[in-house]
Amino acid sequence: MPETEFQSKIRQCQNPECNLRYPVTEIKFDQETCPGCGYPAPISAIFQKLTAKKYRNINSGKQLEVVLENLRSAFNVGSIFRTCDGTGIVSQLHLCGITSTPNNAKMKKTSLGAENSIPWKYHPNAYTLCKQLKNNGKTLCAVETSQRAKSIYTFSKNFFYTKDIVLIFGNEVAGVDPDILALCPYHINIPMLGIKESLNVAIAASITLYHAQYLKAAKASIK
Repeated sequence: MPETEFQSKIRQCQNPECNLRYPVTEIKFDQETCPGCGYPAPISAIFQKLTAKKYRNINSGKQLEVVLENLRSAFNVGSIFRTCDGTGIVSQLHLCGITSTPNNAKMKKTSLGAENSIPWKYHPNAYTLCKQLKNNGKTLCAVETSQRAKSIYTFSKNFFYTKDIVLIFGNEVAGVDPDILALCPYHINIPMLGIKESLNVAIAASITLYHAQYLKAAKASIK
């Protein structure tokens, strides 16, 4: 193995009172002693480098655009980049207001290079952008827990792919800007059956986009 290549491994502490088992993913953290108690921690297993299964391409036809409106967390933004790449159904990601761009090192920790595969643009004013998108014939859909919102599971297979859809995700605390909500003919929510009213925005984006991908695959399978 070349000296510059590093293979992830598992180390396990030999102290029976500690017994810490942990992964080592970078050379600089690969020490032969336990980070918890200092006892020897020999290599117990090595990760095998396997090629992930690739699924058939379902990306013909209309694609979705995504607006991130004033997200506070760079980590959430990076995670959404990765989801957009993974679903393969996002043609444009709009980063608005205080939302981090790929210039932010924290964002790159969760995007893991996905910022290189997803087209993105920065806009200082999300409301101005959404008005422009609507004037250009786009259908705005706010993912929000409003009184008008309908469950994402009630939308048909055709909804996401017979219209030019723009999905809008808002600030983690404040939600989507009320003026933007007023522009949106559709409000979409994810059913919450517990005591909490909403999900983390990166999780909500993942559920919404993968459900849209599922609807597209189902639509393609019946042709």
